[in-house]
Amino acid sequence: MFVRREAALLDRLSRHPVLPSSPYTEARRGLELLERGDAAAAQGPLEHALALDPMLVSARVNLGVAYMRLGRPADAVAQWEMATRDDPGQFNVHYLLGTYARLHGDNGRARREMEAELRLRPDFEPAQKVLRELP
Repeated sequence: MFVRREAALLDRLSRHPVLPSSPYTEARRGLELLERGDAAAAQGPLEHALALDPMLVSARVNLGVAYMRLGRPADAVAQWEMATRDDPGQFNVHYLLGTYARLHGDNGRARREMEAELRLRPDFEPAQKVLRELP
């Protein structure tokens, strides 16, 4: 599951010939690589996007996904936590954090993250399902 809220904006900005390597171009390239299943290749463009624009939250969330797929869960969680601080309204991040917490037996945090996700998207069935299944 990838953060797609900014996909249209990234697409439009990445096609704008402002800079040869803009953060939007790098973030889009990283997202495309993630969608193809190549987390290792996605890591570089996503890190570069954040070096160019540390507030590009979609790149931060997707970098967390790449880190998780590369077996770096602590780095993934750190990216997702920064994303929630930078943009509290960013959906999917709470779901990702809650899913990770649940897998590691932290049901309290899993519940808090799923509830936060549902405040942003009340109809998000995957988060509703996790909440129903938590002890």
